[in-house]
Amino acid sequence: PMRRHREPGTMMGARCEQHFDVFDADHDGKLTSEEFAAWPHAHGDAGVLFGERDLDRDGTIERSEFCSAWSGQQAPQK
Repeated sequence: PMRRHREPGTMMGARCEQHFDVFDADHDGKLTSEEFAAWPHAHGDAGVLFGERDLDRDGTIERSEFCSAWSGQQAPQK
């Protein structure tokens, strides 16, 4: 099972994780730019949003990076 990076019982965390799991087509726990761009984005261009959310600039978005955008908080840096 995948490790979860949210406080137990938080609705925002649960919604974020559900969305992440939909985006994560190969279920490896990180999003590639292709996986991220495969879904419509109501808040801007997928390429720009991907760059903003890839906080450690490793070319993927981990669950904590993805969910930090939902909570408005910075994800832990590697």
